[in-house]
Amino acid sequence: MIDQRTIDEVLNRAEIEKVVGVRCELKKKGSHLFACCPFHSEDTPSFAVYTQSGTYHCYGCQKHGNAISFVMETENVTYPEAIKRLAKRFGVDVKEEKLTPEKEIEHRKKESMWAANERLLKVYQDEFAKSKEAQSYAYNRWGRDYCNLMGIGYCPPFSKLVDKASISDGIVAELNLKSEKGYDKLCNRIVIPIRDRFQRIIAFTARTLDKNCNTKYLNSAESLIYHKGENLFGIDAAWQPARKSGTLYVVEGAPDCMRLQSIGVLNAVAPLGTALTKEQL
Repeated sequence: MIDQRTIDEVLNRAEIEKVVGVRCELKKKGSHLFACCPFHSEDTPSFAVYTQSGTYHCYGCQKHGNAISFVMETENVTYPEAIKRLAKRFGVDVKEEKLTPEKEIEHRKKESMWAANERLLKVYQDEFAKSKEAQSYAYNRWGRDYCNLMGIGYCPPFSKLVDKASISDGIVAELNLKSEKGYDKLCNRIVIPIRDRFQRIIAFTARTLDKNCNTKYLNSAESLIYHKGENLFGIDAAWQPARKSGTLYVVEGAPDCMRLQSIGVLNAVAPLGTALTKEQL
């Protein structure tokens, strides 16, 4: 397994515009770079590169990620191989550690969970694209561009969309994705992905559209890949700007963080329902 410090250094050195620029002709539009998407056919550029956060997002097909995921997708390689290729290109020494059989099994389960969350978000994004009510609320609150960048989704009332995401029963249970009656846990809510700094979806936070619901925001249950006392909302967009500027704004909750990031203050994060911990810092 590749050492975490190696991955951090690769992401620090592999400037997203240089990685994407190998395959796409980027042109500046406003404060971002745009190109025709390498993942689907289009005539009008909808593929945005955000140099400040080191990420990309396609407004057409909803592909989203960082330098590592871009190499994985465009060169059809695994996560470790993508890291190694970027490390070679940007002069990073790769350090690896050998996992015990138990740790190897645990890591594979984590990969299954990350993949499950990705598939589920895609299903929720498809629903968001159909719902005028969900779009109206989200766009008025955070703006269309930020909602698209975040990859926001929607889970309608009394939905069983988890069943459409091709997730094994074991992973569904461990991620606690369904209610006791078999409905999605996030029904009638705007679904916002919680990502780690490597752009992996570790959980969701979801805002109700029911005015009579007292629980405005509902977070995913803790799991093997998500511990609320160890993770920070917004770190996926914040960590590179914070490293470059030397400043990280910690706000009260995810809604506050989203408001700041939506107006361009990307180096903002928020705890997820807990007091700030050593692990989060």
